[in-house]
Amino acid sequence: MYLRDARNPVKTPLISDFAFAPSWYHDSTRFLYVSWENGAGRIMRSSISGGGRTYITRTPVGDSDNTPAIKDGIIICSVWMNQRWQLVGMRENGTEPTFVGDGRWPSWHPTENKVLFVRDGDICEMDIDAGYQVTQLYSDPDFACYTPSYSPDSRKILFAKGTITRANMQVSGGSRRNNREQNILEELIRTHVFVMDADGTFVSPLSSGKASVFAPSWGINGEIFCLVEIGTGNEIYRLQLRE
Repeated sequence: MYLRDARNPVKTPLISDFAFAPSWYHDSTRFLYVSWENGAGRIMRSSISGGGRTYITRTPVGDSDNTPAIKDGIIICSVWMNQRWQLVGMRENGTEPTFVGDGRWPSWHPTENKVLFVRDGDICEMDIDAGYQVTQLYSDPDFACYTPSYSPDSRKILFAKGTITRANMQVSGGSRRNNREQNILEELIRTHVFVMDADGTFVSPLSSGKASVFAPSWGINGEIFCLVEIGTGNEIYRLQLRE
């Protein structure tokens, strides 16, 4: 895992182990991430200044923990358990884990107590203050969505979407809804980046072509960063939305 200033190519190594799914604290000095150890993901915390790492889930909540996001001292993450991805909320120190429903890739609303996530390939929003009420914001009957996130002003939602129909996703041993191998393979399918209004309307593509564009995220000023498949590797690109 590396830290890079978007204005220059210099990058600083932060984590040397098998680490992924980094997520900022709001103070931008610390971050959460997943460390893969003994066949399972564990949520960790580190500082960009170095100085070690702290286990949040030394023992995974599920069979494996993934994609943590933090806001106001509360972490929400996805865990693999009972043959499906589920959302779990917990305190910043990993205590009081609470299962709140099926889903993956949670992302906090910038100002409200709401969370974006993906359930069965569809983008949903959970209102925690309304008793964990879930609203489906966007669904494509043919293509699965990935990694949704709110813009800093909460007006837009950024996400990636597959470009192969669900009907063509064939994996032995179970359906796409309950098979972990299927979930892993879906992440290797060609994807492109889309943006839509926060209510799920006015969906617009931001990329196209044969190369996959994936893992989109917002910059603090509303710019967009994503990975683009270039040859046998990936490169970071920056996009700017035009009103």
